[in-house]
Amino acid sequence: MSSFHKRGLTIERLLELEPLHGARLITGDQNKQKRISRINIMGSPDIDQFVRPEEFVMTTGYLFKDNTIHLKKLIDALHDRGVTGMGIKVERFIDVIPEDLLCRARELSFPIIEIRPQTIFSDVVRVAMEEVFYQESEHLVTLYHRVQVFMDQLNRDHSLPDLLKGIEQMIGNPIVVLDFEEQLTAPLFEQVLEPKECLHLNHTLEAKAGIGKTTISIRDESFQCYCVPLVSEGLIHFVPYIACIETNVDLTEVDCMTLDKVSSMLSIELTNQTARKRIEQKYLNQFVKELVVGDIVSDYDIDLRAHSFDLDLKDKWFQTVILDLEEGVFSDVTAFQLFLKKITMQSHGQVLGTSLDKAFVMLICVDRKTSIPIMLQMIETAVQRIVKKDGQPPLYQLYGGRAVQYIGHIKQSFNEAYHVKTIAKHNQLTTSVLNYDDLHVYQLLYHLPQTSEVAHYLEGIIGPLRSTRNDVLYFETLDVFFQKNKNVRATADALYAHYNTIVYRLEKISALLGIDLQDAEACLELQLALKLRFTHLSKGG
Repeated sequence: MSSFHKRGLTIERLLELEPLHGARLITGDQNKQKRISRINIMGSPDIDQFVRPEEFVMTTGYLFKDNTIHLKKLIDALHDRGVTGMGIKVERFIDVIPEDLLCRARELSFPIIEIRPQTIFSDVVRVAMEEVFYQESEHLVTLYHRVQVFMDQLNRDHSLPDLLKGIEQMIGNPIVVLDFEEQLTAPLFEQVLEPKECLHLNHTLEAKAGIGKTTISIRDESFQCYCVPLVSEGLIHFVPYIACIETNVDLTEVDCMTLDKVSSMLSIELTNQTARKRIEQKYLNQFVKELVVGDIVSDYDIDLRAHSFDLDLKDKWFQTVILDLEEGVFSDVTAFQLFLKKITMQSHGQVLGTSLDKAFVMLICVDRKTSIPIMLQMIETAVQRIVKKDGQPPLYQLYGGRAVQYIGHIKQSFNEAYHVKTIAKHNQLTTSVLNYDDLHVYQLLYHLPQTSEVAHYLEGIIGPLRSTRNDVLYFETLDVFFQKNKNVRATADALYAHYNTIVYRLEKISALLGIDLQDAEACLELQLALKLRFTHLSKGG
């Protein structure tokens, strides 16, 4: 993990302080920018037991005047404990700093400062700590100012992109946020990166969230970044976060502290926004449901409620689509709505949705009728992406009603989509996308009224089967028999019955109806009667 670019008192700056006039850095020049958080004066040989990281240790050398070997060993201990450096006063108790000690310090790149004998340690401590306090207070002032600006923007109900732009101006580097709805917002990067690159960046940052300052790669170039997770109860499959990428200026400690402070406030704001959106979505879900089932009869009511959801439903084409897929793909309606939102963002139309009778219903809204097939293709591609399993065909079907131009006809489109689903299930149609116009003869049969003439016609063709105890069994056998192109063996396999059993049933059906099942004309009329019977049953007849 990379260290922060930290402001504060450094070895280099320490040498510039007045009390250390005449002191010089002998070893560790490459670490002269290391930060000092406090000064410690050596009062006992076992000082290494009492030091902390980022301390600078000073000694008069009195404790080691007769044993400089111990002083050499001390260098290793101080280095291991993260001490920034060591100052040794010369010409008082130690004439010169031993060369073997300096050799070891050079090996460790450990800073050693030679301090002049007239230096007063208490003055060094006082002035150095004043500098440390000044730098820390400057950090706090900067942090306080940034937090105040961010809170002011929150109070003014700024949008998330505007909030992030404000942080980017304060820090000078790009900010990226993945919110609780798994939506990525990156004001600066979205202007220069392609969508696929933004997606890759998101996956990279999500994996880096919470591990401190680290390195990421963008277009084969490495950048430092700091990523803070935004905690939210209930989010399992992804990690919301706020991140800053060091592309323009050095990422400082106060920058990272800013992200830490802002993250908690941003988390609360996003939680509130998510709660509000869920409430709004609940009412939108109800609105779409009422459009689909035709419960809204007033155009004024439709216009009023559409306006409240910022929906433009004027002069649109609509198509209702039922999505049939295995359970568990969408955990709830909210997950389904997020799915639709992503499709809408990628298209030139609008896809609304609701749940109805344990099914997911979509309402496509577009400016031109020719855009509907394109939207259906986008929906199918998106569904394939979420249900795809290795080595198995996707388990889903889309059933569409006809496109309508008047909003009051949406109910008709939904009824047609529902009818398509019913027909497809009964006839085991496995086409992934099935529209009402694909039903062919069923379209004609669906529109036949349930009159006495139709009932009389059905009675004349299949009436003898209705009057038997095995009517359900006979109708099922005939349905499968015609689906299998009158192949008796395939019919038996499909019904898990013995071949001779199916032969017996077909002979019994032929006798009851008084027809030859090898007669093409008789079979055609029987098939039409069976389809007409099922169509009327599906309509409640």
